[in-house]
Amino acid sequence: MGATGRLRFEKRRERPLLDDNGVDNLLRALKRYAKLLPADSDAHDVVSRAIKHFARNRERMRYGTFLAMGLPIGSGHVESAAKNIVAHRLKRSGMRWSARRKFKGVSGAATG
Repeated sequence: MGATGRLRFEKRRERPLLDDNGVDNLLRALKRYAKLLPADSDAHDVVSRAIKHFARNRERMRYGTFLAMGLPIGSGHVESAAKNIVAHRLKRSGMRWSARRKFKGVSGAATG
């Protein structure tokens, strides 16, 4: 792949996905990029898998629609809530956790 193809891919890759055409734009760019790679290369396999993934999950990536509906599109708030819930359950007043039960303790089993 030449420098021109690489620059073109980098430019298209940075095109935002936050509109309803974003996944289609990404798929077009990945397909063009795949054509520049040797068909028997590992890089071509990786790009082909990415194309299949985005095509298969296109409906889940309608970020423009989701944002217009006021829905969050990131996972940070969910990850933060899970972390806080687990920390809260592990640190309740008077709780004692054995090393063995610490991870199983999330289900509510405590000693002491």
